[in-house]
Amino acid sequence: MKKQIITVLMILLANILIFSCVGVASTGSEAAAETEFVSIEGIEWLLSQIIRSGRSIQIDRESIGMGEIYTISFLDGRVSGIGAPNRFFGPFYPGEGYSLSIETLASTLMAAIFEPEVLKEHEYFAYLMNVTGWSLREGNLELYSSGADGNEVSLVFTPK
Repeated sequence: MKKQIITVLMILLANILIFSCVGVASTGSEAAAETEFVSIEGIEWLLSQIIRSGRSIQIDRESIGMGEIYTISFLDGRVSGIGAPNRFFGPFYPGEGYSLSIETLASTLMAAIFEPEVLKEHEYFAYLMNVTGWSLREGNLELYSSGADGNEVSLVFTPK
């Protein structure tokens, strides 16, 4: 019962944050970045690579049984996706240029039967909430973040 109440409160808080934001008009290169950001919206992205401290970790979904986990999509000011195994959602705000902010995420509270060793769900959620920027390279979405130790982390996603 307590978990259900917490989930409902998290959903309410996320909705309040989303609907309390006011859009601001943009110009110049900021407008170009916003136009490009629109090109990544409405697409489900699958995590394919993690780059931590200059070291690349390729995500081979089939060999480690990842299936439909570690996904992300952006639409109408909301980010959503699947961790391992929980679904998440929350507000996001593209800023000037290629800056991006993902606010506090709410998630379901399912117990994980399997969680890959290469990335724990709580790490994935923490990386997402620390995102500071993004880029689109060779058709892949890259989100720039930092880990708990302050080191830079890049999450590379491919379109589904």
